[in-house]
Parts: sequence; structure tokens; C-alpha cells
Amino acid sequence: MVGNSSPPVIIVGMHRSGTSLVTELLGLMGVHTGDHMQYQFEADAFREVNSELLASIGCEWANPEPFLARLADPGFVERMAQDARRLLDQRAELFGVTPEGQPWGWKDPRTTITLPVWRAIYPGAKVLHVERSGLPVALSVQRRELSVLQRHASRGKVTGKRARRMIPPTLVRAYRLWEIYTRAALAEEPRWAAWLTIQYETLAARPVETLCQLRDFVGLSLPQPELEKLAAERIQTPRAPSSAERTRFRLLARLGLINTDLMAQLGYDRSGA
Repeated sequence: MVGNSSPPVIIVGMHRSGTSLVTELLGLMGVHTGDHMQYQFEADAFREVNSELLASIGCEWANPEPFLARLADPGFVERMAQDARRLLDQRAELFGVTPEGQPWGWKDPRTTITLPVWRAIYPGAKVLHVERSGLPVALSVQRRELSVLQRHASRGKVTGKRARRMIPPTLVRAYRLWEIYTRAALAEEPRWAAWLTIQYETLAARPVETLCQLRDFVGLSLPQPELEKLAAERIQTPRAPSSAERTRFRLLARLGLINTDLMAQLGYDRSGA
């Protein structure tokens, strides 16, 4: 069995939205988030299951629309839940043992897409949604994917079709992915009894206040001085988009290639500032 008898904490949000930092913080606060994790604090067990679920209908993290379209079919969700249970049981050792009474959970941005499947498995779970403004997310996705492409190219591992698949998304496509993931999370929120949304920008600006929110939501009992120490050691001011990047973003919006309505709905400046 993965975890223990208590409901998990499921961390969701678009890639590069701050889910890694939040998961690191929760781990330091006492939440078991997996023994085997990627460098971005993605629990291998759940990352692999999510990847297989998406791949089963020809999807991946950067092409989630076909999977989302199928979620309206309860039969599809149940079939995916059965597959997820089986695949997760096979990977229980990757997650490790969680002592009874210790909070546990996982982070994998793909869970934002597959969340209805996990709702069928863990209906009493607590969901923590990490939001971030669309422009810095899109820019960060571009930079990350370019870095991955360059790393693989230097090792001679990028040829033919694989090379074409690994080309970093344009800013427009990266922003569109932010919209898809964010809207998927917003659509799921009413279906969960325990849901907390925090914005990455608020975590950076008011870290102790946000850590108190996280502590209370998860059900931990850390005193505030410990949270203040954690905030000082781990939370830094995020890199803001440059003037040139914001100008490019506004131009794309004026051309109708980017729609900033969702950013405004979430309380962000439409200019990306």
C-alpha cells in the first residue's frame, strides 16, 4: 500500500508554477512526499503512473487536451482509476513506507490533468493548488525545455522524430499550456471537500503567513518560529520577467495570439508585470 490510512495531500499546478518549492517546504514540515523523487520533488511512483495514463491514449504533459476531453466519460475515468491502482501497487516501494499518523502526499504537475482519476481513488484527499502568473510560467517552461534539449543534444541523444518532439514550445504554446492546466484545476475545485489555492507570488511576498496556511490545511502543529526560520532559509524572491519579455507578451496579446482574461480573473496584471 502507498501512504497510510490517512487521506493524502495532492499538490497540483502547472509546471514551473512553484509546486516544487511548496513540496520541498511540506517535506521539511513533516509531510512524507516520497522516498524516490526527481530533482523537482516529483514522486517517481506517481509521476510514472500519470505518464502511463496519459500515454495510454497518446498524450503527454505538453499535449493533455485529448485526455481532458475523455474525462467527461465516467467509464473512462473508472478504467483509468483501475489502471492507476494497479500501476501504483507495482511502484509502492518507490514511494516508501509512511508511518501511521504522518501526513503524506505527492507532487506531479501531470496530476492536474489526471486529478479526476485520483478523486476516484482518494475521494477524501486534500488538494493543494499552486497558482502563478502565466507569463513567468511560460517563460520558465521555455527555458527548461531548451535546457533539456541542449543537454540531450550534447550527449548525442537527439535525432529524427525525437528531436522534433523535444523542440521547446513557443511562448504562445507555453502560455496556452498554463491556461489548460489552470482551467483544469479550477474545474476540479468544486468537486473536492478540502481544497486550498495559494499563489506563488503570495508565498514569496508573505512567506510566513502562507506557511501558516499550509500548516493548518495539512494538519501539522509546527510553531510559528520554526516557520519563520524555514521561510528565511528556503523562500527567495522569484525572478521577474524583463521589460523586453513583457513587451513581447503585450505584443502577442495585441495580435490576439494570447488571451489574458484568465490572468485578470486570477488577479494578475494583464501585462505580465
